[in-house]
Amino acid sequence: MARRLLPASVQAQLATKFSALHNASSNTNGTLLLLNVTEPSHVKVALEQNGQAGAQRTIQAFATASYGVALTANTTDDDLTWKDNRRLSTEIGKAVFASTKADPIPFSVDIQEGYGDELESVIESVIVDAGAVGVNLEDAIRATASEPSKLMETSEAVERIKRTKAKAKELGVPDFVINARTDALIVGSTVDEAIKRGKLYLEAGATVVFVWGGSQRGVSTDEVKRLAKELDGRLNLSLKPGGLTLGELSDIGIARASLGPQLLFKQREGGEKLVASSVQNLLKLGKINS
Repeated sequence: MARRLLPASVQAQLATKFSALHNASSNTNGTLLLLNVTEPSHVKVALEQNGQAGAQRTIQAFATASYGVALTANTTDDDLTWKDNRRLSTEIGKAVFASTKADPIPFSVDIQEGYGDELESVIESVIVDAGAVGVNLEDAIRATASEPSKLMETSEAVERIKRTKAKAKELGVPDFVINARTDALIVGSTVDEAIKRGKLYLEAGATVVFVWGGSQRGVSTDEVKRLAKELDGRLNLSLKPGGLTLGELSDIGIARASLGPQLLFKQREGGEKLVASSVQNLLKLGKINS
């Protein structure tokens, strides 16, 4: 095994801290904001906004987003290889921990569906090489030139969550955080199916369930409230311009919210200055600017 980016004891404690942040009623920020970054430079820009006047919350965790990582690697989300994902995620992880040595901030990696039979080696790499204490793990089989994206069997998705948890425990990180994403809504299934899968994923060891509604469909406020009730608030939702704010999600009792590739879009629109103002807006107002 390669030398770990973080000492095992530090990483185990950081995972426990990260897991505990997924409780809107006890988290000082309310809903945990997962700040998704897809380039190492975003880490420094984001941290420079921490603690500024008027901020209502602080940066508590960083993560990657595969869609943005794919764009950075000049490919698509469906074509992103683990080789490219690993390279960029490791670079970002190193940037996170180089910038937060005195008080490390949890870092999570988007590993898409886990890359088939490579799952255990993927988990080892994100823990050892990138210092991650969590992953985003999806239940959709990626689209190909001849086949659209589709859901994997529930039993397979559950087993992959269990395998992820077991490998993390083997590596000394028993409180490793799993954000189990279900794509039920974007393949034309129902909220009922998302809830059914979500409950099984939580039972299998997931920390939260990410119900992804896609860029077009989304998840309505009524659906958010129903999902929160059925999954006891153990839910990750995507922040969008004009959507529910972090404050509103906290009032509903949502555990966590993420940005996806939004900061990369901001960088491409207006450079690091727009990335900085977007993070300021998140910390002050709890929403992503249009």
